[in-house]
Amino acid sequence: MQKGIGRQIASMTILAGLLTAIVIFILSFVGQILLKNVIESREISLRTSAKFESEKLAETEAEKLLLETAQVKAYTINWTMQEKLYDVEMLADKISTILQNPQNYLPRTLPNPNEQTISWETAYIYLAPDIRGTTDEKILQEMALASNIADDLSLFIKEGRGIISTCYIGSKNGYLISVDAKTNDNENVVLPQEFLESYDPRIHHWYTLAENAGKAIFTGSYFAQEGYYAVSVAAPYFDSQGFAGAAVIAFTTAAFQKEISDATQGETNFNIVLDKNGAILFSSLNDGDFSADLEGKEMRESPESTIAEAARRMTAGELGTMSVKIDGEEYYLAFAPIESVGWSFGTLIAAQEVQKPIQATNLIFSAQIEKFAAETRPLFENLQDWTYCLTIFLLIFMLISGIWLTKKFSSPIKHLSDGVKEISGGNLDKKFDIHTGDEIEQLADGFNTMTTELKNQMQNLATVTAEKERIAAELNIAHVIQLSMLPNDFPNAKKFTIYATMEPAKEVGGDFYDFYWLDENHLAITIADVSGKGIPAALFMVISKTTLKNLVLTSNESNLANLVSHANNILHQDNTALMFVTAFIGILDTRTGKLTYVNAGHNPPVLYRASENKFEYLSVIRNFVLAGRCGIKYKEQEIILSSGDCIFLYTDGVTEAFNEAEELYGEEKLLTTLNELADKTADVKALLGEIRNSLAKHVGKAEQSDDITMLGLTYRDKN
Repeated sequence: MQKGIGRQIASMTILAGLLTAIVIFILSFVGQILLKNVIESREISLRTSAKFESEKLAETEAEKLLLETAQVKAYTINWTMQEKLYDVEMLADKISTILQNPQNYLPRTLPNPNEQTISWETAYIYLAPDIRGTTDEKILQEMALASNIADDLSLFIKEGRGIISTCYIGSKNGYLISVDAKTNDNENVVLPQEFLESYDPRIHHWYTLAENAGKAIFTGSYFAQEGYYAVSVAAPYFDSQGFAGAAVIAFTTAAFQKEISDATQGETNFNIVLDKNGAILFSSLNDGDFSADLEGKEMRESPESTIAEAARRMTAGELGTMSVKIDGEEYYLAFAPIESVGWSFGTLIAAQEVQKPIQATNLIFSAQIEKFAAETRPLFENLQDWTYCLTIFLLIFMLISGIWLTKKFSSPIKHLSDGVKEISGGNLDKKFDIHTGDEIEQLADGFNTMTTELKNQMQNLATVTAEKERIAAELNIAHVIQLSMLPNDFPNAKKFTIYATMEPAKEVGGDFYDFYWLDENHLAITIADVSGKGIPAALFMVISKTTLKNLVLTSNESNLANLVSHANNILHQDNTALMFVTAFIGILDTRTGKLTYVNAGHNPPVLYRASENKFEYLSVIRNFVLAGRCGIKYKEQEIILSSGDCIFLYTDGVTEAFNEAEELYGEEKLLTTLNELADKTADVKALLGEIRNSLAKHVGKAEQSDDITMLGLTYRDKN
């Protein structure tokens, strides 16, 4: 009986083991096929989902970057417009002072364009037809008195070369005093015959706008008598009786057109400025529907609804972004108001260009999925081999082993399949906790690694790409703006030659130089170094440069030390960042060679005396730095420059330049190098170039540690 039971048990065991093995084999084989199909289907789903999300992220980041760019550019233009308002208010105040204080001025006579030829940048007086030949003593006296504004008009023209086209005042008595900047190739000013015969300033829009507004106001874009498009800013001026006329500064639209064009980024990006009526004033495009349309075409009436809606929002003074259709192609538009004049700045870029980096990212993502798929195929092949081996093994270990093996394979495969479905639904945080000790565990670990890498890669690629593009665009704009603020037209005057360079250690820096005429005989020069580097230093540099120049040009204070003290107090106000500026400010009388200067904590200049053929450091009083403390009293000094003498100004980026061995360039080496180059003082540009070559040789491959700024001026024979 035991034998029979044994055979039955053996038969049942063999049959159970065989059936179990067959069932497990079938389940494993089917599970592998199902898992493979699920992985392939989820692969397609992952690709589609990743493409959608990455394109959506790119669109969001592009709109954000465009909006920031629009805000920066709108702020820059607004600041320029505010400066023009301030300039015309100064001009109006000056003519008001002249008319209200006749005892302080001598009568002057200016040329009349109806009687003689007028040179460019020369003041002239024009009389309306109804006052020509007048014998009214009151009007004649007022014209002789008002002619004292001529020097101020000329100064504005010289300071605004390339931007300001004409400065003038129009009187309620019918006369016009004007200075015109050179705008064409004619040798002299050629005024239209219609202007000479019948022009009356009292009936023109700028006059009536200033009179009605009672304050400085922009006139909008118009076609000037001289034959070019211009924008004017006008302000009323007053005599002892009240309103006496309007002061006007007109500037060409060409300068703004260039600034708008220079701000473009990418192949399809372009910029526009709309006036308050929805017409395009300026555009970086030269032709097409979005080119500058000074004929007054209303963009709010465009047949394309998205363009019309964008124009309505921009003229309403809104800040925002939206999508527009241009010739059937989608563009992203960001716009920001220019508040001082009621205009709006807009920047556009094709959606297709924004998506290009994301398309490249999607190709990388697809390549990773293909790689993963190729790596999983051997796993499935190995899994089949294991299935055959386990079938034989289960025949030996019979039913219990078969059940155990069934659970070993079926349960984790189901878990893996369910997890793959969850991952394909977009849950990249899903993790498998499978510990079978075989290829299934490897496959699960592979899925865990894949989801982690995919998630990190998508986030990192999107973040890094967007951040780099944003930072690069901002820094490029800041770099262009900063360089545009420094004078780059170096005059080779009869009595001196001057040249300067500035190289920031980063994209933008805190060093600056400046030079400008106070009148026809006095030249102001400045070199300064703001504490720190980068964007904060660049912002404080703009404030410092503007403050110093405005005070020197507009203040009635004749003592340079007092002017610097005043500038220090202004810069110290609200200086919560505790930044400071070292500066050297000088005023050169080109007739006598006398240089009056104040050194505010800056490096001592190096002076070359032609009579001694030698450079030496200039003895300076080390006054306190600017913006460091309020109420500082500064002391001024002076020297007399002789023919051939040269003064070399620099910032500490020169003397503190490090080489790879951490060695300073130093003041001693600078003095030695200058003396070796003493024969080049007649050409300061060449002199500065040789100093820069010496610095480069010293620094070698070491990174530039600070901003490098230099200015050289050589005085010539006073006769």
